[in-house]
Amino acid sequence: MLTLLILSLTPCWLGAATVSAKGTVVDAKGAPVPGVSVYAVRQTVTNFDYENSRYDAPAKTVSDKKGRWRFGSLAKPEKVSTGYSFVAYQSGRQLGWVNGGGDLAAFPGDDRPESYKIVIRGLAPVGGRVVDKDGKPLPGVTVELRWIEYGSKPDQPSINAKALEAVIKLTPSTTDSEGVFEFRDMPQGATAGYNVTKVGYARGFGQPSDSNDVVMVPAGSLAGRVVDENGAPVANAKVGSLTGHSATTDRNGEYVLKDIPAGWYPWAIAVYWKPNMVADDTNPRDRVTVNVGETTILPDLVSPHRVRVTGRVLDAKTGKPIAGS
Repeated sequence: MLTLLILSLTPCWLGAATVSAKGTVVDAKGAPVPGVSVYAVRQTVTNFDYENSRYDAPAKTVSDKKGRWRFGSLAKPEKVSTGYSFVAYQSGRQLGWVNGGGDLAAFPGDDRPESYKIVIRGLAPVGGRVVDKDGKPLPGVTVELRWIEYGSKPDQPSINAKALEAVIKLTPSTTDSEGVFEFRDMPQGATAGYNVTKVGYARGFGQPSDSNDVVMVPAGSLAGRVVDENGAPVANAKVGSLTGHSATTDRNGEYVLKDIPAGWYPWAIAVYWKPNMVADDTNPRDRVTVNVGETTILPDLVSPHRVRVTGRVLDAKTGKPIAGS
């Protein structure tokens, strides 16, 4: 059992090499909790790909006898980043976090004078059941935590499970014969979002309904090729669908989009993109049917040639070129 504390921050490090933050940890009765290990968890985003953000924990401290913790010199992220969260844990105790928004930002230089009180809760399991579209339980479904939240107040934020994994191991759960899954050591009253996967079914996202059921629907696949204007295969191209599925072409230009929800789509589902090239195949006259357990072959996606646009920047008054613009 673990005790965790998440403190979500907004970055404010313009021109600074380091950032800093501090806070306190208390129990449900307001008593300070000393000796809690607190990790600074950094989220790094590359090329604005937030879905595949990387998380690491470059710094650690321990709360003192008054439950206080402080990071006075956290390294500035090297790439585009949404900043730091703070994770504190102590085996067999409680879990909690608080979102301070701008007031709990990471500030360059010295800390703000305020000290923020974080109340941690007792631990309890969180889970639900996975069923098919007819309400029948689905055994053998792999369930992964996507986010966790608790409390009804606006200041109780969602926590990205990847941020927790920078400090602790979150083992995926598998549904039993009744379709039931469970994650332990979550805060009392918590709800969570999940990724659910099973062969033959569309990958599911979301959270249980009031009945604690996650519904999965049968799926099929889409396949095809990406070629250039001469008909030659294009390797390492990314192909995505308007359903959110994606794949990368192999050396023969071929791709497979798996686990597409079965059904009829009134448009061509695939689009192709690569740096400086785009081929859009969303003709509304096209119709695509995805059948359960089958692979539907799509027409080739044709890549145009790269296009380079050149020009000059001139001074409006003199007409002379402006260097370095």
